[in-house]
Amino acid sequence: VFGWAWGPSSVLLTTVLIALGAWALSRRRPSALAFGRAVRRSIVPLAITVVFGLFVFWRMYMSVVPGPEAIGQLQDTMFHIDVVRYIIENQDGSSAHTGYMDGSQDASGFYPAGWHATAALLVELTDISIPLAATTVSALLTVVVFPLAAITLAVTLFGQSRRIVACVGVAAQLVGAFPWRFLSWGQLYSNLMAMSLLSAVIAGLVILLRSWSSSPIAQRALLIGLIGVSIVGTALAQPNTVFALVVIGFAFIVNAIVMGPRPVRWKLLWLAAVVLLLIGGWTLLYVAPFMQRTVTWVWDSFETPAQAFGELVTLGFNGGLGQFGLAALMVVGGWLVVRRRPNEAWLPASALAFGGLYVFSAGSEGRVRDFLTGFWYHDSYRLAALVAMLSVPLVGVAMAAVLHRLRHRFSGIRAGAFSALALLLAVATVFMPGASQQREWIRLSFATDDAWMISPAEREFLSEVAQVVPDGVVVANNPYDGSGLAYGLFGTDVLFPAMDGNWLGEWDPEKKTVSSKLTLSSFSPDVCAAVEDLGVVYLLQLDDRWYSSGGTLPEWSGLRVDGTQRGFEPVLKEGDMGLYRVTGCD
Repeated sequence: VFGWAWGPSSVLLTTVLIALGAWALSRRRPSALAFGRAVRRSIVPLAITVVFGLFVFWRMYMSVVPGPEAIGQLQDTMFHIDVVRYIIENQDGSSAHTGYMDGSQDASGFYPAGWHATAALLVELTDISIPLAATTVSALLTVVVFPLAAITLAVTLFGQSRRIVACVGVAAQLVGAFPWRFLSWGQLYSNLMAMSLLSAVIAGLVILLRSWSSSPIAQRALLIGLIGVSIVGTALAQPNTVFALVVIGFAFIVNAIVMGPRPVRWKLLWLAAVVLLLIGGWTLLYVAPFMQRTVTWVWDSFETPAQAFGELVTLGFNGGLGQFGLAALMVVGGWLVVRRRPNEAWLPASALAFGGLYVFSAGSEGRVRDFLTGFWYHDSYRLAALVAMLSVPLVGVAMAAVLHRLRHRFSGIRAGAFSALALLLAVATVFMPGASQQREWIRLSFATDDAWMISPAEREFLSEVAQVVPDGVVVANNPYDGSGLAYGLFGTDVLFPAMDGNWLGEWDPEKKTVSSKLTLSSFSPDVCAAVEDLGVVYLLQLDDRWYSSGGTLPEWSGLRVDGTQRGFEPVLKEGDMGLYRVTGCD
């Protein structure tokens, strides 16, 4: 933009401009100034939130992974790490271009790269490795960003209270389905960022809508611009958050209509219009060509509706152990909101709506289920995370109400004693079965003893390969043996940096010729033509172990040297692992 390449300077300029806009808005809004004073009064609760978050992150993540540079043994992880490398090498953090990373034919250039650009920026600023940047961003999102966003939403809805700040900040670290499950499933790095920010975006929209009539035109325009940037930024982390905003916005509008002063007949007409608008817009997007890859994704249900409902009411999603105490607090918090603050009843209603979508996704099949959950790939994990995200303010409200009741019931005891007891109970929750199971899932996802994707020995071998292969030289590989990470970890230009399940396009015919025939065809003319056109110089293979059976399909069968083929000159060799120069077409 304006002749500037993507990088720290351009990001800094954009950040400064947005910050100036926020500052200008705050100077004209007494509520914003009051909010700033409330933040200063809440330094201690905010500090408790961060310190508690660091403890929980250590307990749930750092204490069970092999180290800060560990990467998850998960299919999406390879793709995410590779996209970060692509951004760094091309100096282009635009989500309009990152979709070209996988090298598939007719790939859409668009891929939401908010998380990836952030990790790439961290690498450029600090010169740390990409895996360490991934860990750092995950820590910042779980320890700082998500709790602060949840606090912002809670304070916007329920008022500025240090008790609310502390309770919501602590609650943000406790629900297993979000953020912790996203570190062991997928890995859903993009969704982790988007959903960590979403609560703050919701708060901004609430402020905009409720201050609309009392704000001057200039303030409205500035607030619209800032919130628009926030929504776009969140969508560039993961677009399905926009559809979450649609569901939440629907609940908000319905709540406002029901609580409004108009006659019942007018309310019914408005409700009918809103429902029809939602159904029409939802349908148009569902059938839109650019949405078909998402809404037609096959993600089968895995349990009965009754089982899914049981998981919902206990917060034990996706086969997890129930978090019964937190679930009870969520219900109490929802009841308190509906009873005492009916104008905010849309919040528990939204959580309930996503709970219903979770039951559809996890426990049923059919067109209705597909229509309702398609914008989230029919993925119950993402829907469970939305329930968890929206439950945090409700849990915080219930915790604050309990502390308030105890303080007045036992006025002779110092209030700090109850706060300390609540904090101890929160610490104990991290050791309860539900949280311990989430911790074990994280450990298994990062374990290298019987690595699903890449072992320490294979990672070391890829490091040696990177020292041998010149820059820009293409290396044929089967990504299912973990070799796709050669690009993300070390910058080696492999032919297939990602598994085909993550591709945004289709098979390139010449690449398919190489992948299916290179070691099987005795270098037939079509193979040699493809090798020459693609610039393939080497063949790389890791241990004879596949991430999934997809790596053994016929289209990948021509990328394995067993020692009997001619035309493959060993350059590096260690057990089954090898780097071979392709000489059969010379």
